[in-house]
Amino acid sequence: MSNSSIEMVAKKPSEDDISSPDRNSLSIEQADEIENASVFMKVIRRQSKWCGCSLILVLSSLVVFLVGRIYMTSDGVGADILPLSGSEQGGTVNNDAVKDSPTRNHIGVIGSLLRGNATTNDRNKSGLQTWMRQHGHLSPNAKQPPTPPTLTNHTATNETSSSSGEPSTDPIFDTQKWHNSKVTLDDGVMFRVERELSHDSGAFLEGLTFSNGSLYESTGLIRQSSIRRLDPDTGDVIESYFLEDKTIFGEGLAAANGKLYQLTYKKKMGFIYDINNISQPVNTFAFESTTGEGWGLTYADDSDELIMSDGSDVMHMINPETLTPTRTVKVLRDEGKPANNINELEYFHGRVLANVWYQDIILVINPLTGVVEKEYDFSTLWLKSERSKKGADVLNGISTSSHPGCVYVTGKNWEKMFLVELKF
Repeated sequence: MSNSSIEMVAKKPSEDDISSPDRNSLSIEQADEIENASVFMKVIRRQSKWCGCSLILVLSSLVVFLVGRIYMTSDGVGADILPLSGSEQGGTVNNDAVKDSPTRNHIGVIGSLLRGNATTNDRNKSGLQTWMRQHGHLSPNAKQPPTPPTLTNHTATNETSSSSGEPSTDPIFDTQKWHNSKVTLDDGVMFRVERELSHDSGAFLEGLTFSNGSLYESTGLIRQSSIRRLDPDTGDVIESYFLEDKTIFGEGLAAANGKLYQLTYKKKMGFIYDINNISQPVNTFAFESTTGEGWGLTYADDSDELIMSDGSDVMHMINPETLTPTRTVKVLRDEGKPANNINELEYFHGRVLANVWYQDIILVINPLTGVVEKEYDFSTLWLKSERSKKGADVLNGISTSSHPGCVYVTGKNWEKMFLVELKF
């Protein structure tokens, strides 16, 4: 113990010295400790009037000694005292410097009781706090320690949240790592089902896209073609518009710049809708393609262009404002083989996801080179042997979602839709 510490114990301070400390030189916690200690002294004197002055002096000296030890050890011997800066600032406690001291252990219990932050174990050791509160002597304004925040484990699991339906995937998607990875059909199942939703089995689906917090789909067949808005959490149809011309076969769908663009199969024209009102198209547009047909459609937001498929191995890029073609790219699979029958499209993290007609696969295409970089096998998502019993047709329908690593997947006349995470 230093000389200054010895003097602190030996010197008997006056009541004014203890009850009126210089708060500008103490932290909030230290000032509150001394204030409560002063109250405690007064209580002791009040309850001990039957004792002689010598007994009072002994008890007072003991309390002063304890307060001195609390003052000395709460921040460690020789620690700097932080000045007050508003009601939120306080000193730090160096527990390591004194945690092994037997005296500190006893003082800590009393100090905790005085400050009001005693543990259950501390309260079992002494009834002092209860007694002082019952008699109105413990300051109700003593600074309480902050409540520690509740920590949430965000580690991804295979489970889906039962309360919110949120997927289990981490919201951060490593786009560069995904670009550099290689996925082939030989890798087997490289996706994980996060959620299963309902889907209208009467919808001969041709296009699926996500925008403004909603799913939109385009359906085909003569006299049955429509555009619909779906609930992304359930798959239920919220509203729909059936094409007035019953000779038109609806095809791919894309959302761009507050509009929805819908292709037709053989009419070489498409419809434009206000994304906030699909009750009637606001305009039409003409297009040309390799086959003279329109199949899939998506929007590349980074290059601001619509990307269209026509059932061949060619993708057509279109300016969404002028609706004029800008370029084409041939799509090549392994060993440079043409990727024929490209169907529904979706733009996902700088790449084009594509269904292939009558194959349960999804291709990942570089839109600049046309090279197929990955091939995902979806044959186990809903087995053909099972879905054929329900009258469900081919896998056709891909859309991004509000979750960076997940896409919606469904098919023609499927009674279910899936939110899946693409693995790599």
